[in-house]
Amino acid sequence: MSDQNDLQRQVNATFDAFRQSLQEMLADEARKQVDSTLARLQRDNATFQIEGIKVDVIVSDLTLTTNTAPPSSAAAGSSARRRARSGRPSPVRRRGGGGGGKGKRSVREELLAAFPHTTDAYDTAQLGDMLATRGVSASVANIHQQLRRLVMAGELERVGRGRYRRPADKAA
Repeated sequence: MSDQNDLQRQVNATFDAFRQSLQEMLADEARKQVDSTLARLQRDNATFQIEGIKVDVIVSDLTLTTNTAPPSSAAAGSSARRRARSGRPSPVRRRGGGGGGKGKRSVREELLAAFPHTTDAYDTAQLGDMLATRGVSASVANIHQQLRRLVMAGELERVGRGRYRRPADKAA
């Protein structure tokens, strides 16, 4: 029984640490967005000047739940792995998304759409969040790959480690 209590305490401690980390990440991201918005307002508005603003971000009532269900059998998991490894490309893996223009937009298209027509720079975490809010699920590796391709095509430019923006000639 003592082992079970220890395990429960470890799970609770891990869960609390994750909740705290998530709250800090959300607050940091909110601050970045506020700072970006204020900088854009300051730059775009010659009539008014923003001075001495203090912004507090409070994350409250954060509830975390698990949504994973255990697999019904070991056989179901192995057949899913076999399907994932088959040589046939699924509609999602085909070039262009396989939707004929009527399905979901590709990660590349959504990344381009995520950049407003300004030269503001965004890091990969912000871009991943923007994609998530647009309903696009993409791995970190896929996001990095698409960003590299967009840089090579001249659609974006890399301004620092993990930071990208539209080139000045494409932002207007």
